[in-house]
Amino acid sequence: MSRADESKRVVVRQYSLLDPLNWGQDCADHLYLRNKFWNNLVEIERDHRTSFRTIVYSDISVANMSKKIQCIKDEIIDQDSLRKEARRRHRNKIGDHTKSFRLKVLLPKRRTQTLTSY
Repeated sequence: MSRADESKRVVVRQYSLLDPLNWGQDCADHLYLRNKFWNNLVEIERDHRTSFRTIVYSDISVANMSKKIQCIKDEIIDQDSLRKEARRRHRNKIGDHTKSFRLKVLLPKRRTQTLTSY
């Protein structure tokens, strides 16, 4: 075997592209059981989370606070949409905040006002 073949062989093993050694059905079973255990933990956590929320949100003060928080979140969403719309208008040069509007409308008005004030 040449030296180039050895280096390729090492690289393949270094990146784990070959089948694992001593891999049997017991390894696959262990991975299956680990995955099953994790899924059971997730189900238990979801059940606890829903029971916690039903207990907490049954309190009137918590329900009122959650409504206030939702109103604040809705207001933030509305402000974000207004900000995005303003950015879109600015990018498309729509509205009275653009340079073209100042050049076309505001500067001639200022010139006529200064000329008529003398």
